[in-house]
Amino acid sequence: METINLPETGFLRLKQILQFIPVGETTWRLGVKEGHFPQSVRVADRVNLWRVQDIKDLIDSYNPRSQDDKERKPYEQMQQNIINQSKLEEINE
Repeated sequence: METINLPETGFLRLKQILQFIPVGETTWRLGVKEGHFPQSVRVADRVNLWRVQDIKDLIDSYNPRSQDDKERKPYEQMQQNIINQSKLEEINE
């Protein structure tokens, strides 16, 4: 599996965000509207971007911190948590 890393600073398009936060585009947009996910920055009529730091903060907010996790980057831990949850859901179906 290829490792995907968030840039240190800058902006992300929605397709890039969804590589780190495995929800659908519709779910993401609804989450933004309801305040669960960060607001975008409109840079043109049809171009919305999200600040990298806002996405990192979102991922950090879902990261359960423990002694074993301190060495891992927060978004890597979140990705692993989501993968594990998805596997459990598949098994339970």
